[in-house]
Amino acid sequence: MTQDNSPTVNQPLRGIRVIEFEGLGVIPYVGMLLADLGASVVRVARVAAPDVLSDGPARIDPAFDFTSRGRLVWRLNLKKDDRAELQGLLRCADVLLEGYRPGVMERLSLGPTDVFALNRRIIYSRLTGLPRRLDSSRAPVHDINALALSGALHALGSPGRAPRLPMNFVADYGGGSLVGVAVCAALSQRSGPMEDRILDLSILGTLSTLLTGYFGLTGQGTIQSPGTSYLDGAAPFYGTYGTSDGRFLAVGAMEAHFYANFLSALGLTIGDVGEQNDAACWPSGRAVIAKVIESRTLEHWIARYRDVEACVSPVLTPSEAAVQDPMRSTLADVGSWVQPLPLLGGAMPTPAKYVSEEEISHVRSQWTRQLSQ
Repeated sequence: MTQDNSPTVNQPLRGIRVIEFEGLGVIPYVGMLLADLGASVVRVARVAAPDVLSDGPARIDPAFDFTSRGRLVWRLNLKKDDRAELQGLLRCADVLLEGYRPGVMERLSLGPTDVFALNRRIIYSRLTGLPRRLDSSRAPVHDINALALSGALHALGSPGRAPRLPMNFVADYGGGSLVGVAVCAALSQRSGPMEDRILDLSILGTLSTLLTGYFGLTGQGTIQSPGTSYLDGAAPFYGTYGTSDGRFLAVGAMEAHFYANFLSALGLTIGDVGEQNDAACWPSGRAVIAKVIESRTLEHWIARYRDVEACVSPVLTPSEAAVQDPMRSTLADVGSWVQPLPLLGGAMPTPAKYVSEEEISHVRSQWTRQLSQ
């Protein structure tokens, strides 16, 4: 597929230098976003230690560790190894990313005070699970815990059933995108006091921002319990339906004219399913629609809705999405599989490269020259 390799268009962070201290979930994703936008990113990785993530079911083959793309990875024992090269990088860096529990970086003499003594203009972005100002901020938190504590996981349930997990798309990656926004915003203004260059963020805090609209809907009573609102599958015009071949059709016909088009293609009218905005009609209306859709295959409905404006889409598997437009247009071939293109397009970043201290010394020299230009 065609790619625009113009650095001025696709790499607005070209020339920005980032040190990423190895973490899980959010931090690697933020590092990927910044690298995709042109930043030079060096990940400081821990000396490998076997655990569930490296040897268990969550292990990622390096060939498929796509969120690590676009950066150099340097293994360093922060407690024992010489830090001369690390300090050299810190003196030149524009951004530091870390996601350890409160106090860890300080015990390693890498807290904000230590780093600002080397580089007063660096953006120090630190992420905890819970807000740092809370006494509970040292508690270990993963994506699922933040979802649970925020109220978001409750919203993903249905009456009488346990909440369905959205993998780690929401708190880790959705929240991680906001960390990237915060870093870019901080980079645009570095002339103020050093305190303004410390970004104290949390997984729960970024998730809370994503839930702004949801809290508005719960506040006015639109959403009261899981599986009863127009956004969580209760409404016949917004949800998924099973087909005769065990597949699913996604429907987002929220606007009246889309809903009318959706029903017409099924051979139905408003009279068959009840008024769109009358929640009392939703269960019976949904049952009527479900009976029609489950009588035919997914392919039948794809063909039926191909030229109908009704916001209807097939629920595809990743393998299907990878070879079909429109998703195909957002992907690039990488060996035997595909991976998403950078946010602004452009050249595909290279896989993560593990480097030696000698190679890091060369990087530090490059960063030093860039800083003096």
